[in-house]
Amino acid sequence: MRSLVSFLVLLLVAAVQAISSSGGNRLLVILEDVAEKEGYSKFLGDLEGRGFDIAYETPKSESLRLFHLGERSYDHVLLFPTKSKGLGPNLTPNILLDFVNAEGNILLALSGSKPVPSSLISVLLEFDINLPTDRQGLVVDHFNYDTASASEKHDVLLLPTPGPLRSGFKDLFSHHDSGEQGERGRGEVPSTAAVIAFPNGIGQTLGQGALLSPILRAPSTSYSYNPKDDSETVDDLFASGSQLSLVSALQARNSARFTVVGSADMLSDKWFDAKVNKVGEKDSVKTLNRDFAKAVSGWTFQEIGVLRVNWVEHHLNEQGSGNASNPKIYRIKNDVTYSISLSEYSWDKYIPFTVPEGDELQLEFSMLSPFYRLKLSPSISSEDSTTYTVSFKLPDQHGIFNFLVNYKRPFLSNVFEKRTVSVRHFAHDEWPRSFVISGAWPWIAGIGATVTGWLGFYILTIDFEIADDNNIKGRHGFGMWGSYNDTHRADERRFLDERGSGASLAPNGLNPATIMEKAVRERIVDSYFWKEQCFGVNEADIVDRVVSHVSFIGGTYGDSQKPSPFLCLAFKLLQLAPDDDVLEAYLQYGGEKFKYLRALACFYVRLTRKAENVFTVLEPFLEDRRKLRRRGRQGAQLTFVDEFVDQLLTKDRVCATSLWQMPKREILEDLDLLEPRVSPLGDIEDLLAEEDEEMGDVDAEGVVNGGGGGGGGDGSADEEEGEIGDDRRGRSGSSGTISELQRLSSQYDEYHDSHTTCAVQLQSHCTQSITAYAIGLCRSHEDLEKPDTTK
Repeated sequence: MRSLVSFLVLLLVAAVQAISSSGGNRLLVILEDVAEKEGYSKFLGDLEGRGFDIAYETPKSESLRLFHLGERSYDHVLLFPTKSKGLGPNLTPNILLDFVNAEGNILLALSGSKPVPSSLISVLLEFDINLPTDRQGLVVDHFNYDTASASEKHDVLLLPTPGPLRSGFKDLFSHHDSGEQGERGRGEVPSTAAVIAFPNGIGQTLGQGALLSPILRAPSTSYSYNPKDDSETVDDLFASGSQLSLVSALQARNSARFTVVGSADMLSDKWFDAKVNKVGEKDSVKTLNRDFAKAVSGWTFQEIGVLRVNWVEHHLNEQGSGNASNPKIYRIKNDVTYSISLSEYSWDKYIPFTVPEGDELQLEFSMLSPFYRLKLSPSISSEDSTTYTVSFKLPDQHGIFNFLVNYKRPFLSNVFEKRTVSVRHFAHDEWPRSFVISGAWPWIAGIGATVTGWLGFYILTIDFEIADDNNIKGRHGFGMWGSYNDTHRADERRFLDERGSGASLAPNGLNPATIMEKAVRERIVDSYFWKEQCFGVNEADIVDRVVSHVSFIGGTYGDSQKPSPFLCLAFKLLQLAPDDDVLEAYLQYGGEKFKYLRALACFYVRLTRKAENVFTVLEPFLEDRRKLRRRGRQGAQLTFVDEFVDQLLTKDRVCATSLWQMPKREILEDLDLLEPRVSPLGDIEDLLAEEDEEMGDVDAEGVVNGGGGGGGGDGSADEEEGEIGDDRRGRSGSSGTISELQRLSSQYDEYHDSHTTCAVQLQSHCTQSITAYAIGLCRSHEDLEKPDTTK
């Protein structure tokens, strides 16, 4: 039971201390001598009566500590004037600034008769508060002074209680029970108003900082000078009139407060409730120094002018379970309501905060800059709080937004409340339908008219009859190139699929997309000719491309292995996959006019057709002896159509392309897939038999001539050679070839004795000679000089 009672007592004491001041109740009073507190007993007694726990120290006390273990030892500091130039190591300017940064409050009282310590001068300069350069000054007024106590020096100023700093600001320092206040803005004193006595004070000038505010200004007839100056006239004034601030206030961004009172004597017991006489008046007036000191100390120690945010709420203006408080995400064009509850601390309790007349509490809905700045209006009021509310529609802009209330006014603590939310676009099922929006009706009608028009055009112009292929042929000289509607276009996307599964197989069973090596395909697709000339072409366009751009055959050429137009068009044919009729036109009619078109068609036939079809189609072109230019890595060289066709039939790689391996012609003949090939020169076996007989006659004649005498051997040989030479020169066509064979036979008899070996050698030489002769004979009409291949 005792423990419970002790706990309740401690709880009550803590509650009393908590409500004594919103900023704490630990107060440090610094005096030159602790005994001087008797001169300020009423002021200090009022502070104790308001619940402050006061500790008294001298500036150079060793036990003086504003911080302990990094935390403030006191909540507030009250500094009275001292005679020393410094305040000791425990009250340096840095320590005092750290105290303010730690949300501590300082009330500084100065005097016109005592120089200001240099450490305080440094602190005041940090706050942009200026004092006279010699650290001492005195404010006098020859029109507003106490005639009883300052009839000669005029250094006791009689001032009205200050009003609001500007219209729309909170009035915290005026005495509303004292009657007329007069024209306070001009510093004039009404005759019937109570006054504030400002004796022996020093004035300050304030900078342009937004955190500084004057509480009490000097009258327009006052000025400040150095009292040590004994001259009768004042030549150098520090400031005059409303330039002088007699009581100045600074509220930092963390709401810490710093107040400068230019006259410490106005806080002394002598001037609390004292009687003073104004100039030109006989009746005395009671001063309001006690009330003004209470207001100034109460504001400095955060007993008044302190705002508190109780709660903040924002939500949708919708009914249902989805209308939750403070959601993290909204949608554009949502209707939203924002509410904030504010209270103001006034001496010992919280009261509802009321925005002064002429001022506004505003809400900013902003991203980087405000989209909306809206006035918050009071909606609900209770005993200790007021709720301000506003409703609005979110902008048509998605992103990250802030609900921001930034209320900063002189003599009121700062209110800065920010709530971050996301604003999203409409979901797919949240957009209004187009037929609901009346503005979209013209567009819908236009779409309907366009669709209807195209359908009508299609129905009226479509031809449902399929044209006969025979009627289409010959329209432009080539049987299958009548119009673009009758041609086939390659599907680039499907054909260039690396898997090769999108293209149909060629007649030989190979996939046309993979016939060429991948490296060659990639060079072709990346080449400029492919991109410019091979896009969207058909079989008819191939002829135009060959005639215009193909001037040589080959695969890749140059150091960069650039693909030739011939190879690019061959790859395009693999995509188009023309049928046999198109190939026949390429080879026959088109090939007779354009030799490179025939070469391209032969190359494509070798890549895609079966072996028996390849031999059947290509062998007739072994008689085509037109010139072709071939270009490769080593440069350009001359070749012929028949040589190119022969390479296609005999070699495994032509034009940078590996050809599929065909079975030999003999195998196809054995399988009855091909008829035996008939040479244009006739039957090769009959030709060989005829030459064997002639060689036999030559051998017999040589034996007879050789046995006639040993000494005549050389002459016989010369005669034989001459006869053979005459016989060879006298013959034409095959006779010359037979004479050459006889000469080779006679030479062979001189070195070999085996007739069987000689026969084999003769047969081989005969075959080569006849083939070479046939080729040379076919080219004779072109007057070409070709190297001798018979040797």
